[in-house]
Amino acid sequence: MSAEDWDRLGQNPKFLSLDQQSDKLVVTDDSGNSQTFYPDGKKHDEKDESGKKVSTKTEWQGNTLVAETKLDHGTKLTQSFRLSDDGKQLTVVSRLENSSLQGPVSIRRVYDMLGSTTPQSSSPK
Repeated sequence: MSAEDWDRLGQNPKFLSLDQQSDKLVVTDDSGNSQTFYPDGKKHDEKDESGKKVSTKTEWQGNTLVAETKLDHGTKLTQSFRLSDDGKQLTVVSRLENSSLQGPVSIRRVYDMLGSTTPQSSSPK
């Protein structure tokens, strides 16, 4: 696993901005880094912050948006986004898997929604 993989998992944004459009969801963090997810169950190739090509497959699993990204060195990053039933919190779970690890590493973050119950902006709890 590369240092970039660990850096990606260790990012701890103070807030997220969500922009849901008909065919995609754009998630932007407090540093201006954004990810675009296409929840059609197909693989989509994009470039990460360092310019490397990454392939992400995103789909809805019930009320949870799940994105699986293939990184270098056989590493897989799975991110799940779930809005609480009352619409007041967004839970983001990032899970990093690689054969060089003894097991997967997961980080769970919970963000409080700001403003309306429409997922537009959130801040950590």
